[in-house]
Amino acid sequence: MAQRFRGLSQKYLTAERMLSLCIEAVRKKPELGECDHLTVLGAFVTAASLGLEPNTPLGHAHLIPYKGWYKDDKGKWQQKQAECSFQIGYRGFAQLYHRTGKVKDFFATAVRTGDHFRHVLGTNTIIEYSKALKDRGEIVASFCHINKLKGGQEFELLTWDDIVKIRSMSETFKALERGLEIAKNGNDPNELKKAQLKFNDTPWVKWDDGMSAKCAIKRLSKTSDLDPAVAMAAEIDSLSDVGKADFKAILDAHNTTEIFDAISAQQTAALPAPSDTPMPVIDLDKDPMFGKGEPATVQRQQKAPAPAQRMPDGPPPGHPAAIDFKNSF
Repeated sequence: MAQRFRGLSQKYLTAERMLSLCIEAVRKKPELGECDHLTVLGAFVTAASLGLEPNTPLGHAHLIPYKGWYKDDKGKWQQKQAECSFQIGYRGFAQLYHRTGKVKDFFATAVRTGDHFRHVLGTNTIIEYSKALKDRGEIVASFCHINKLKGGQEFELLTWDDIVKIRSMSETFKALERGLEIAKNGNDPNELKKAQLKFNDTPWVKWDDGMSAKCAIKRLSKTSDLDPAVAMAAEIDSLSDVGKADFKAILDAHNTTEIFDAISAQQTAALPAPSDTPMPVIDLDKDPMFGKGEPATVQRQQKAPAPAQRMPDGPPPGHPAAIDFKNSF
């Protein structure tokens, strides 16, 4: 692993530092030792390739052990083998954005009901935000704003409904939520207490402000032109969050390029399979937007061309040559 880290380490992290972080992370979180060790090592390799310190007070990245759930042949919920999930923190994304050398100011946060927030989008974007000092209330939105070093700005705003949709796709959150639900239906107070503690320790509950802000950061990274590495980091985080990241495959990579190639392949594999159902053909003559009648999705039939009308002999009516001057006067 030391040799592997040397091939991946950037100027921000040395191989020796990463090895020290590996040992310290497992020592402080023994649950990582219960995970498939290949997923843990793959997560560390990913962190090294991004130059982010995992499981440290810096909050760059987090290695989160979790056990997924599945239904057996009898329809009962059973836990899978424990695996390691890799998540990039708010501070980790802030670090990646600043490392591009193209950012003057970077700010992202969750907005609560008691905060002051006003925004106007357009040619002159206006953003006003101040955090309430008490009684902030519930989260209603999150946003990310960037002032570029050479001028210009980028902005992304998510509503609470947007954040909930993103959270509902989190494999870690769903696994812990399912574990809490099963414990509530059981008769063991100790198991319920353990499940509640694990659920409260998930980032979506423990750091709800940071996770909400991170949703806006990741959404902005998909449209930002600052650095492809930032967008790739967002994809790694998203794939890991929904349980689609294969850290065993990443472990085989020997450099950052191979890691990004592996992630790109996993990203493509995670896309929905193309449908075999042909797209309907709209009959424009019957579509309310284009013609008259009821909407229909049938194949438009080719109409036989109308027969050409035979022009009458002589000049057309109204032409001076067609006037009978002899019988008109």
